[in-house]
Amino acid sequence: MRQIQRQFILEQLEDYREAFRPGTEDAILFRTERRYAWLRRFLRFYADYLRYIFPDDWYVPHELTHEFCHITRNALEAQLQMEGCDGRCVSLAQRCVKDA
Repeated sequence: MRQIQRQFILEQLEDYREAFRPGTEDAILFRTERRYAWLRRFLRFYADYLRYIFPDDWYVPHELTHEFCHITRNALEAQLQMEGCDGRCVSLAQRCVKDA
């Protein structure tokens, strides 16, 4: 039962991974807000069209958001490293996330 939920979440987030893969225009730090806009659009879509597929006690939106945050954290860390950021970039990264 949970395997179905997990597979669904991973499949939905595959579009996110593709849209924000390293090297794309939307992967840069200054476009962090687009990542969260993607999540908000998906959660609205889920609420409007998909919420009846899974029982409420499976907490699919919650689990998807948790996985999204994990993926996003790793992606932003990798982006910081790719851009050669050190401690000075922390405030920039925090501002980008706060603005999102």
